[in-house]
Amino acid sequence: CMAGCMRGTIAYALILRAVPPEDEQSHVDRIMVTTVLGIVLVNCLVFGGLFPVAMRFLQLEPRPQGSESPQGSTLSRQLRQRLAGRWQRFDEGYLMPLFRPGW
Repeated sequence: CMAGCMRGTIAYALILRAVPPEDEQSHVDRIMVTTVLGIVLVNCLVFGGLFPVAMRFLQLEPRPQGSESPQGSTLSRQLRQRLAGRWQRFDEGYLMPLFRPGW
């Protein structure tokens, strides 16, 4: 939940930094700021409100802090390693050639 709020805060801060001060903003600049703020608010309200509903629907319960079994920890670590490897291959095979063609 807090990560989503931080992403929204960072997105809004970045757009404010990318446009001139408010008294020097054009109509397009104001629309960009308003659009980013609207997307952040809708995202927080819609997805923040749907998250507990999705958790109940999937019958998932939050686990108390520190109650993870050693076997679950190993499984979690293996999953992270597998995902990291796949992301690395995707990054090197598709993203790097797309965004950095000379690399």
